[in-house]
Amino acid sequence: KPLKKKLFLHLFRLFGFPKKIHFHATDKTEYENIQLKLKTKQISLVENIPIQTRHSFVSNKKLENELTLVFVSRISKKKNLHFLLKILKTRSFHGDIKLDIYGPKENDYWNVCRQHLDDLPENIKIAYKGVLEHRDVLPNIRKYHFFVLPTLGENFGHAIFESFVSGRPVIISDQTPWRNLLKGKIGWDLSLKNEEIWADTINRALSMGQHEFNDWCKSAYSFASRYQKKNTLAQYKNLFS
Repeated sequence: KPLKKKLFLHLFRLFGFPKKIHFHATDKTEYENIQLKLKTKQISLVENIPIQTRHSFVSNKKLENELTLVFVSRISKKKNLHFLLKILKTRSFHGDIKLDIYGPKENDYWNVCRQHLDDLPENIKIAYKGVLEHRDVLPNIRKYHFFVLPTLGENFGHAIFESFVSGRPVIISDQTPWRNLLKGKIGWDLSLKNEEIWADTINRALSMGQHEFNDWCKSAYSFASRYQKKNTLAQYKNLFS
């Protein structure tokens, strides 16, 4: 809670702990926040070690004007699921959309989300599918066309990277380290200030046929493979040596 965090940080600084600790940040935003809040330069920036699963590339059947989306994350205010549900319910889409939701529910927030599940248009199907074991995340993501996450903020976004590993492009907010995705044909990172651009993007994904979809899936898979080959492990060994 904000009050507890403020009290903790005040006492943390008061007793001089920032001068005694070397901090580890996993992205630029986290690095800058540590500098700002703790007034220290004893920080190393080393990205998270991503999942190292290896499997062959597999695409999925994709017809024009048909789209399957998957949300895999904690169903909480930070993950912003209700934003997506509202768009699917209130905007116009030129085809059939199916969204399956996986993840543990925070009941108060889930009650907010449920308000958007009634009286859906006939072409929109939304279902809650329960909680996935970690070993089942990748095989399940591969059953869908796009992974979607309108999150309010991630310092890495492991589920997003798991979608890339699965060979599936993503539709996510611009509040993660995964940016400029359209340039690489691995997805979209969109502003949460503009619902219309989310609707337009979903319609763009709807319009994809098999050939274009295959290209995007291959791009996502290749991106994950290149990322996994980065020398992150050596950086961690250096950090803790």
